[in-house]
Amino acid sequence: MKKMVKPNGVTKLRNAAVVGVLSAVSTSVTAQESMAPISPLEQTMYNSGKIWVVVAVAAVILLGIFAYLIRVDRVVSQLEDEMNQRLKQS
Repeated sequence: MKKMVKPNGVTKLRNAAVVGVLSAVSTSVTAQESMAPISPLEQTMYNSGKIWVVVAVAAVILLGIFAYLIRVDRVVSQLEDEMNQRLKQS
């Protein structure tokens, strides 16, 4: 049975930093101005300021998903620790 190594805080922080940097780089590399004309719906959303409501709702949804994933990760880690302790005892 293969022993699982749990990453420490430094490893998690380094991994998060690498993901952040790669995300920022990939966003800036792929960001290009579109030559397509702006549709009337887009123009209306920008002019009335409603586009920011859409952005805020999307951000809240993404934050909720990330919070849920972090919570599930913590619960799974606790269960893994408990399982490893029970295996050591037997």
